[in-house]
Amino acid sequence: MGGALNYLLLIQKIMFEAFIEFLDQLYWVGYGVEFEEENPKAFYQQLDKFKKQHTQKR
Repeated sequence: MGGALNYLLLIQKIMFEAFIEFLDQLYWVGYGVEFEEENPKAFYQQLDKFKKQHTQKR
């Protein structure tokens, strides 16, 4: 069970980092972290949408 949990945590970390990088490329370096700090509710809503869009089966 620990291996599966570690895998899921790793996927979550990768998606979080990819979202931060996406925002930084879209706006400016540091925007992703700033967005998370200043408006966490909106940040995590957008992160959830980002994850759903990028993990859909094709």
